[in-house]
Amino acid sequence: MDRGSLEWAENFNLIKRNGALDCARPLGYGLLAARAYPRADRESLQIAADWVSWLFLMDDECDETGVGGDPELLMRVHERLLAVLRGAPPSTNDNQLVHSLHDLRTRMAACGSSSWLARFAHAVEQYFAANRWEAKNRQLGIIPNVSDYQAMRAHTGAVFACFELTHITDGIRLPAEVRQHAGVQRLALLANCVICWCNDILSANKESRQGDVHNLVIVLQNEHSLSNDGAVREAVRVHNGTVRAFVEQAASLESVDPEAEAELSRYVDCLRYWMRANLDWSWTALRYRRALAESSGMLFALPEVSYAAS
Repeated sequence: MDRGSLEWAENFNLIKRNGALDCARPLGYGLLAARAYPRADRESLQIAADWVSWLFLMDDECDETGVGGDPELLMRVHERLLAVLRGAPPSTNDNQLVHSLHDLRTRMAACGSSSWLARFAHAVEQYFAANRWEAKNRQLGIIPNVSDYQAMRAHTGAVFACFELTHITDGIRLPAEVRQHAGVQRLALLANCVICWCNDILSANKESRQGDVHNLVIVLQNEHSLSNDGAVREAVRVHNGTVRAFVEQAASLESVDPEAEAELSRYVDCLRYWMRANLDWSWTALRYRRALAESSGMLFALPEVSYAAS
């Protein structure tokens, strides 16, 4: 998957600097996708791997060009990307991010239903809106409070969009009333938060060094006047409490819809795969390796990693 995604990214000029392709080889975005969607066939897994790569490479592009700090410019970028994701054709004036997203959209549309593609686009729209919220904070020098940050963090990582991909990678077909059930939605939110809190803890040093305040450790430290180690301990407590809440919530879903029980069980497994995949990938990811090497031993007390109900 890594080789395929690197070749795809190179073909669309997403990796364009001298030597950047060689530097990108150890990033392992394809490995993350393979861990997150272990039951996918090769075609759908390659789509998922390319999507995950696109997310990271878009994030890097926005950071490097300064777009990530300009909410108005970011809005224009997002509007064009959303238009293409919803079916508009790209033009010769569009950049490589637009053309590569159009390719992804075309491949997704060949595998999934139109209603699913609309749900996927909605999740991406929420992700873009959360990115602009972060950009506005950077522009105004705002450190968000913990409550606001936790509410927005569910969208800043595009995790819900990645969960939606289980429609094509695993053939998940939950009835609308089950998918919209409050307990099922809460379970997805909890899984999302487990992934985000894990990433925040592992990337806290990197983001602090870069001056980015959008991190659970940093907002906890700021709001509660904690030491660095104290903030990490509190973030770990939040992470582990969310894991326990996920396990309890998963156990409570047995009575949601007896006729959809098998399909719902497969969906819950998909959420578990993603949480575990993110944890395992993050320990060795090049994006976090330097920060982990510089971290205190407290960081390595991170997770409760048993996501299955006992």
